[in-house]
Amino acid sequence: MIISKTASKTGGKGTDFYQYSSTLPWNLIKQDFLNSAVVREIFIQADDPTECFQEFLSFFQSIEAAGGLVFNPRGEFVVIEKYNRWDLPKGKVEPGETPAQAAVREVREECGLKQVQVVKSLPKTYHVYFQDYQWFLKTNFWFEMETDEYQLTPQAEEQISQIFWLPFEERALFCSKTYPSVKRLVENIIPRKFKTTR
Repeated sequence: MIISKTASKTGGKGTDFYQYSSTLPWNLIKQDFLNSAVVREIFIQADDPTECFQEFLSFFQSIEAAGGLVFNPRGEFVVIEKYNRWDLPKGKVEPGETPAQAAVREVREECGLKQVQVVKSLPKTYHVYFQDYQWFLKTNFWFEMETDEYQLTPQAEEQISQIFWLPFEERALFCSKTYPSVKRLVENIIPRKFKTTR
C-alpha cells in the first residue's frame, strides 16, 4: 500500500517503509506523515492490503463524495476552477443517495447541465484534510458521464470562478493545474472515440 502526499517518484527521498502487522504504530505513522515536511510517501508491505487500508481509514473521520468526468459529443470534458485550482465537478453524498445518484446531482448543480448520463464507474480517489481540529479522509467516487448539452453555468454559491469545456487531448494542461489524486485519475483514462462536430 502506498500513501502519498505528492506524485513523487516511487522510493524517492522522504519515503518511509513499513511491514504491516498487528503492532504497526499507526499513530506515529499518521503523525509523522501528516506533520513532516520531509516524509512525502509511506510504503506499507502487507499480505492483505485491504485489511491494512481499512485499519488506516479507521484513524480518520470519513466523508464520501462523488463526481464526474463529463464528456460532450466532441470529446471535450468539463473543467471547473475553484480556489485557483482546476477540478472536476463533485460534492458530498447525501443520506439515502448512491454515489452514482450523488455524482449526477452534483454535476447538474455545479455545471447547470440538465441531461447527464453515467457511462461507467471510474477508480475511487482518497485525500485527507484538517478541519475543526481533526483529520478527515474523503473518499471520492468517480464516474465517466456524457451529455449532449454544451451550455455550462457555474454554481456561484460553490465558489466556482469559471467553468469550460477542454478537449481531452489537452488533459496534460488540466493535470498540471489540478490536485494530485485527480491528476492520477485523469492520466489513467483511456480516450474514447468521439464525434468531431455538433
